Amino acid sequence: ELREDLPSPSVLHCFLPQPTVVTTVYLHRASGLRPPKQTAPDVYAVVRCENDNVRTRVFKESGNPEFNLRTIFYRRYPNTDISVEIYSRGLLWDSLLGETRLQTAESERSRSLVMNLRGGRSRSGLRGCVYLETSSSVCLTDL
Repeated sequence: ELREDLPSPSVLHCFLPQPTVVTTVYLHRASGLRPPKQTAPDVYAVVRCENDNVRTRVFKESGNPEFNLRTIFYRRYPNTDISVEIYSRGLLWDSLLGETRLQTAESERSRSLVMNLRGGRSRSGLRGCVYLETSSSVCLTDL
């Protein structure tokens, strides 16, 4: 299955290392994004790893969105963080509600995590959390 998805060798392959680890990130959902007695924001998530990012669709007025996003990253630098950012969609610009960063081991199977969101703007001090699952392998066609 993943044999067809393997990244093609880089044109600059003599300058950049080839991917050594494949990591899947399954972003299940987020919770606690709605301030008390307020309408929940329109939210979306962005998962970033090295120079790649994947964005979910916008969830309308959802304080507990079910993202159900599964993504695969072929990583050149396995010690770099993977970040999950939650944004509130605005009329003119979007606002960061919070983010979390995680590291994965080079070989791990199905690690479930509940990560608290940090940073971003929050009038009520409310941050929320995200529910994730990660897997990694040094065999690029393994997951």
